[in-house]
Amino acid sequence: MAYTGTNANKTASFSSLTAARDYIAEIYYNNLKPINTVYDKIMAVKRATSVVMQENAMGELAAWSSTAKVEGAEFSYSDLAQSTAKSFTMETFANSYDVTEEMQEDNQWPNIMSKAGELGRGAITCMELKAAGVYDDAVAAGTYTTLAGDALGDATHNLINSGSTGNNLGTIALSAAGIQELEILADKLYDESGQFVKVNFDTLVVAPEKKKEALELVGSDKDPESANNSINTYYGRYKVVSSPFLASTSIYYLIASGNENKFKPIMYNYVEPKLVMRTEPLTGNTLFQGRMRFAVGTAQWQHALVSTGAT
Repeated sequence: MAYTGTNANKTASFSSLTAARDYIAEIYYNNLKPINTVYDKIMAVKRATSVVMQENAMGELAAWSSTAKVEGAEFSYSDLAQSTAKSFTMETFANSYDVTEEMQEDNQWPNIMSKAGELGRGAITCMELKAAGVYDDAVAAGTYTTLAGDALGDATHNLINSGSTGNNLGTIALSAAGIQELEILADKLYDESGQFVKVNFDTLVVAPEKKKEALELVGSDKDPESANNSINTYYGRYKVVSSPFLASTSIYYLIASGNENKFKPIMYNYVEPKLVMRTEPLTGNTLFQGRMRFAVGTAQWQHALVSTGAT
């Protein structure tokens, strides 16, 4: 059936479209700021200044010798130099929709407005999925690897500036024993020169299927796995973050949540999510285009303790 809108409707709708553009944009940008985002809790979110950002592992100082320096003997110098580099190349992500003249003429503003909100929420979901993908590769080196080419979680990390290896991979299922296994790994954590480092692991990251167990592990002052009122040594020790974007329901992570942590996986934002509205001259449709550019990945591994949860 041919469209039979009145001239009055047409006149009102076109003036409304012009007036509503700022409001549509406001709805879009408001939906980019939900309360419970996960990506910013598991990634170091940084501002990119070029289309390719680079992380380097500089040769770090080895531990001081435990043998006393002989009086008058020469100092022994460590040669510091730029070592292995990791590049983060910005990718473009986009989504869009268009609105017909008929929708505008019929004053279908509630639907048009709601789609702007969906477009904004979709941008956040895209960022969440990309961030979770870094963790999904944690036990099998896939798209996202460390400077040395290892998976994020590995029992034999190649330490770039020493001939040794490091371990941040556990296997015990989520439990008090599993947390203990990861804490022992934390106490034996090495940097790239083979020196011990202390990282403030404060967050337990799990899939929604393990959220209840995780909250019981850290939220009860009594051991949730015992009927003898034993003290729960993990009470209040960790925040729990549940991500529905993680692919595995058994793998879990202890991470350092601080955005300043130098070992943390990185999200480089180059172009923040933005909305552009245009009129398509051939059809008269109004085009709504959402677009952003960012990159994710990991350079070093010492911010995360990973368990396969397999045993």
